Amino acid sequence: MFEFNTWIVNNLISGVKGGKFSKEWAAVQLANYYLKGKITDEDIMRFEEETYIPEPDPEEDIYPEEEYNGGY
Repeated sequence: MFEFNTWIVNNLISGVKGGKFSKEWAAVQLANYYLKGKITDEDIMRFEEETYIPEPDPEEDIYPEEEYNGGY
């Protein structure tokens, strides 16, 4: 049997992972389907889990002094 909620969430996850559209745009689409009763809280949680991108560690953005100055 066709499950619309699974189909839409799978497509939104695929689109975000493939760079076809932003996670923010997909989240708005999910909200619209949620308000219409087409998807569940679990569907939204699955989307969030599968499209989660951790924030970079701030320490990774700091270069050692010799690298920053070009090694001089």
